[in-house]
Amino acid sequence: MTHPDVIVIGGGLAGASTAFAIAQRGGNVLLVESAPGLCERASGNRFGLLTPYIATRSSPLERLYSAGYSWTQSLLKSSFAINSGFIGCGAIQLPSTKRFATLLQEELPLIGASDIRRASARECSDISGISCGQGGFVIPSAGFVSPVSFMKSLLLSVGEKVSVRCATAVTSIEREDSHWSVTCSDNSKFYATSVVVCGAFESNNLAPCSWLPLEPIRGQTVCARSSDCSSSLRTVLCFGGYLTPAVDGEHLLGAHYRHDDENQEPSDGDTDEILKAASRALPSLAFSRSHVASARVCFRTSTIDRVPYIGSLPNFGEMKREAETYRSGTNIREKVRLRQYQELYVNVGHGSRGLLTCPLGGEIIARLIHNEPLDSLQAAATLCEPARVPHRLLTTHM
Repeated sequence: MTHPDVIVIGGGLAGASTAFAIAQRGGNVLLVESAPGLCERASGNRFGLLTPYIATRSSPLERLYSAGYSWTQSLLKSSFAINSGFIGCGAIQLPSTKRFATLLQEELPLIGASDIRRASARECSDISGISCGQGGFVIPSAGFVSPVSFMKSLLLSVGEKVSVRCATAVTSIEREDSHWSVTCSDNSKFYATSVVVCGAFESNNLAPCSWLPLEPIRGQTVCARSSDCSSSLRTVLCFGGYLTPAVDGEHLLGAHYRHDDENQEPSDGDTDEILKAASRALPSLAFSRSHVASARVCFRTSTIDRVPYIGSLPNFGEMKREAETYRSGTNIREKVRLRQYQELYVNVGHGSRGLLTCPLGGEIIARLIHNEPLDSLQAAATLCEPARVPHRLLTTHM
C-alpha cells in the first residue's frame, strides 16, 4: 500500500483491532509490526480470558471494563470474527481477594455483565465439573479465545483495506507539512494523514511517545497436561490465577507477574508458583511439575495509573518547554495549556486486560479519526485520554 490513509504501528491486540476498526469505515491502513507475525508478543499467549470486572457500584474503572466486555463480546458474536475460535464456556470467579469476598457476602445487585450471579460451593462445583470448595461468581457469557485467531479473523473480514508488514521496525515518525512520515529499519518510508502508535512499552522508542509513563511487566503462563480429574473441567476458573478447560489435552494456567525483571526465559520458580496457586485454590487437581508441557514469558505494559492511554497524543515537549519558563510553585495546570499532535494517536498500556480494552480502544480511535460521535463510549474515552498525564508530570517535576 503506497499511500495509506492511516499507519498503525504495532500488530498485537491493540494494533490489529485498531486497524480493523479504521478499515471497517473504508480507510486504507498500513499495519507495521516488528515481530515476524501478528500477536506474537504480549498478545501471543495460547489463549486470553474474556471475563468482566465484577462490582456492585459503578465507577469510572467499572464503566471502562463493562464497555470493553460488551464491545469485545459483540465483535466475537459478529460475522467479522466468524473464525475467531471463541470458547464461550463461561467462567467462575472464586473469592480470591478481600474485595471479592466482600462482594460475595453483599446483597446488592452485581454489575459488569448482565448474567453475573452469586453461587454456592455446590453450584460452582456442579457447573465447573470439579470440586471448588467455596462459593463464587458465575458468568455464563465469559470464556477464552486465541488472540491470534481473533485478530486474524477481524483483519480477514476487511480484506485489502489493511496491508500488513511484519518483521519491520519503525525507527521514526515525523510531521511533514500536512502528513506524517514513518521511517522503518529497512529504510522504507511511508506517508499518511494519521498515525496510531500501538507498540506497547516499545512505543517509548519513538520520539513523540518517549515521555509517556509506560512500564513493562514480566508475565509467565504454563500449559499443563490434563489429568483424570482436571479433564472434567467445563468452565474457566479464576482464583487469583486462572485455569482454562483442556483444549487438545492441555490447560492454560496463569499468570505470575514480576516488576523490574527483564528475563525473557521461563523461570522454574515462577512455574512452581503458578502450580502452587492452582493447587491451593483447587486441591483436588494437585497439579505438579510432571504435568507441565510448556511455559511462556511475555511483557505486559502498565501505565502511570493502570488505565490505558487511548486517544490523541499530547505534545509534551512543547508543554515542557513552556513550563520551564515559569518559576517553581506556579500553577502549571492553569498556565500551560494542553497541546496535542495533529492526527497522532496512541492505543497502549492495556496491562493484563487487553481483550477488554484493546478492541474498545481501536473503536474509540477510529471514531476520533473519522469525526464520529463517541456516544456510549464517551465515558471510557474520557477516562483513557492521554491528556490526563502531561500536567501531572509537569507538576511533579517542577
